[in-house]
Amino acid sequence: MEANEEALSLREAPMPPQEIKDPLTLVSTIDSQIRELQAMITDLTLERNDALNYAVKNGIREDANYKLVEKTKAMRFLNIERFKQTFPDKYELICQSQRSDIQEQLTHVGEKIPLGVVDKMVNKHALMAAQGVITVQETISYQVVVK
Repeated sequence: MEANEEALSLREAPMPPQEIKDPLTLVSTIDSQIRELQAMITDLTLERNDALNYAVKNGIREDANYKLVEKTKAMRFLNIERFKQTFPDKYELICQSQRSDIQEQLTHVGEKIPLGVVDKMVNKHALMAAQGVITVQETISYQVVVK
């Protein structure tokens, strides 16, 4: 059976879920392992950076097994005044395009307002007390804790 056929078969008749003994204990164990791995990743990243910085600082370009390859990334920056002097017609065209974009944005002002801005402008208690102004949508999530 090819992969596509197998995927279609599983969608039509999914395998029954396996029984998990003590699923909350398993969640807690996995959470602990994830924390340990994240700490290890942080430590290894610091150790890696220290080794790389040491090699670069000391001019070490290769060792017994590896060599250091230097990659350069170029970033371009526009000198606006020089661009304006050299290409005045293109500069004006770009400015007009930006003005049009801003005008378009202005036609939509007030359609979406971040709640953080509203909370700063209006007392949160008064805002919540105003009928129909705020809709609260609750989601349920689960956390496994030691009993």
